[in-house]
Order: sequence, then structure tokens, then C-alpha cells
Amino acid sequence: MIPHELAKLTGSDFRLFCKRMWPAVSADPFVTGYLGLRFSLEQYLKDESRTLIDKWLNEHGPVVAMHTRGNTSTREKNFTPELEAETYKAIVGATDATILLLDWDRRVVEGPKPRVIHLGDWHRLNLVEVAYLLNRAACMVGIDSGQLHLTEKWTNCPALGVWFGHHPAHFSIPRPGVTHLVASSQRFKAWNRNRQASYSLQECERITGQTIAELVRQKISQPGIVSKNHLC
Repeated sequence: MIPHELAKLTGSDFRLFCKRMWPAVSADPFVTGYLGLRFSLEQYLKDESRTLIDKWLNEHGPVVAMHTRGNTSTREKNFTPELEAETYKAIVGATDATILLLDWDRRVVEGPKPRVIHLGDWHRLNLVEVAYLLNRAACMVGIDSGQLHLTEKWTNCPALGVWFGHHPAHFSIPRPGVTHLVASSQRFKAWNRNRQASYSLQECERITGQTIAELVRQKISQPGIVSKNHLC
């Protein structure tokens, strides 16, 4: 069983942390110490779960995990159906990866198998299994939701956060290996803009599937290195 405190950290408690985090990131020992920590849920992983996930990854890897629709602030967060389909096509064309759709109630647009696989067609993962899978994925693409925050603090997976109506400085914790694609057409508060130096940001007037796919390609081929040239 996962302790309640661990489960809480994967969701909205990150936002409480961010309230303390600003404005003095470098001056607050709590903040600098916390950002340097890496947590793991692997001690709670069952052997049969490890075997199941490892076998699937070996058969389908490299894997790009995608979470494109959440349950709150859907207008500000979620991909449109058109962008989902466009992004799948672009990633499949730009990489040799298999896309795994992290969607628990089949709301998202589904893509052509076997390159785009819905979680419901494989195995319904619990929190510990999701963390283990993400830690071994080639890349994670996610909106402002639990899956992205889980990836940021509980795994070493390269990740791309996609932000349409919110800003990562208000809802996310910076980590090396995590890039945030932000719709620059949004009028963000100065509170967010003044703190963007702590994050790896890509700003686009309009977020497209091609832009997402190029960032994913870079993360798979050159982990930790993302070019800011000619993307948007």
C-alpha cells in the first residue's frame, strides 16, 4: 500500500509547494533542497507488475507516453481532438516510437495501431505501475495534470509539458529534462513571466502537432538538449 503522503505529492500539493517556492528560489534552503530530491515509488512495485511492464516496453519501445485530457479546467488545459490526431501523426512520422495514450475513460482520440496504443487495450495501471512505466519511457507528453507532475518529481523521464491557458510557473516544479511548451498568445501575469528563467520554456503563438513532435524527437535522440531555433 502507498502511504497517503506519497500519493498526495503526485497531485495538487505541488501547487502548495509552488506558493512557497517564489519569489526567492535560490535563497530558500527548503526550496533548493527539495528541488534536488528525487523520489521513487519502486519499492511498492510488485514483481508481477515489473515483469508485465518490462515485457511490454521491450516489445513496443521506445515509448512516448501521452496524457492530453484532464478533468479540471478543461478549457485551459486540454488538447482538442484535432490537435490530438495531428500530434499522433506527427510523432509517428518524426520518430520510431510507439505512443501510449494514458487515458482511463476513453475520451481521447485514438490513433492507428500498432504505433498508437490506448492504455485500455493493454492494462489498467495503478499509480505505482504508472510511475515505473514513465521512469522507463523515452518521453512523456502531458498537460497540467497528475501524470505530468508525477513524471517531474518521481521519475527521470524526459518530459514535455504542453500549456494552452495556464503557465508552468504557477502549477509546476522545474526539473532538468522537462521542457514546457507555452502558448505565447496567452496574456500571462507578470508573476509568471518574472519566474520563467527557472524553467526550460518553448513559446509558440500557436501550438501544433508538428512543434510537439519535433520537441519529442529531440528529447528521444538527445536527452537533455532542446533547441530553441526554428520550432515555432
